[in-house]
Amino acid sequence: MSKGKILVADDDKSTRELISIVLEDEGYDVITAINGIETIDKTVKEKPDLIVLDIMMPQMDGYEALNKIKENEEIARIPILVITARTIKIYEKISKGLGAVDHITKPFSPDELLDKIKSILK
Repeated sequence: MSKGKILVADDDKSTRELISIVLEDEGYDVITAINGIETIDKTVKEKPDLIVLDIMMPQMDGYEALNKIKENEEIARIPILVITARTIKIYEKISKGLGAVDHITKPFSPDELLDKIKSILK
């Protein structure tokens, strides 16, 4: 039985695959997206329980996607965990200011990611 459906949005294939493997091993169903536009489209279509959203992506960055998701009443309540390589604290404040429930900085351990996801989904 699935623990829930998680959308993983990251333009880096290896990061997307690593997160997907970790989540699938824990019993989550995983959907992936490679940019902000695809993230919004799949969020509307699939209604995941959580979105793991990278900030630096092509075509539409994670901040713009986050903002558009939170503006759409149909999907605005889906929690979003932002992941980014940007280490300056201001980026965490920006993410949370736009409506993300939490923030994690790359590189991160699978355990750190799972702890945050479990905390968000409980």
